[in-house]
Amino acid sequence: MYIEIYTVNGESIRLEDDAKINGLSIQHITTEEMKQLFEEKCIELTKYDLTYFVNTALIAYFQMGHAIH
Repeated sequence: MYIEIYTVNGESIRLEDDAKINGLSIQHITTEEMKQLFEEKCIELTKYDLTYFVNTALIAYFQMGHAIH
């Protein structure tokens, strides 16, 4: 599973299996929960043990899918 987040300036952030949003593993987040997270002002992304904060006003849309192994 992965989540690709696209920002308003055309960049993208790809979150793989081990990533977390607000401390929740992305494998346990539903599409509905993602929409709710984006209604907050800021979300915490953890990727490769690095944590950073993203202003949700800068997020254009997201896409969820299954990674190919």
